[in-house]
Amino acid sequence: MDDCDSLIARVETLKSSAVDSTDLETLSARIIAEYSTRAAIAGGATALPGLLPGLGSAVALVGGALVDMTLALKHDVEMILCLSHLHGFDIRDERERWLAYVMAGVRTHAAGSR
Repeated sequence: MDDCDSLIARVETLKSSAVDSTDLETLSARIIAEYSTRAAIAGGATALPGLLPGLGSAVALVGGALVDMTLALKHDVEMILCLSHLHGFDIRDERERWLAYVMAGVRTHAAGSR
């Protein structure tokens, strides 16, 4: 996972490149879209071994699901930390960072239980 300074720099770069840096809804949508794309690429990459018959299918079935879940949680945590910083929270503070971890865990659990 990226450190807080990298995530803050990413959000600040996004804010500086935006036409209206005070439009939190548009900036939030751009952050969500960026992390959604990253998660989709990671999901596709974890499914690639399934293209190989036999052993590749077994690897994709067992290992692919675990790697995909891990990467999805990573992207969720980073996205929530970026959104938290965008909305004025100090993600360098350990308590606020733990809140983001809990939110990502609940979101991943909810998605997995569907």
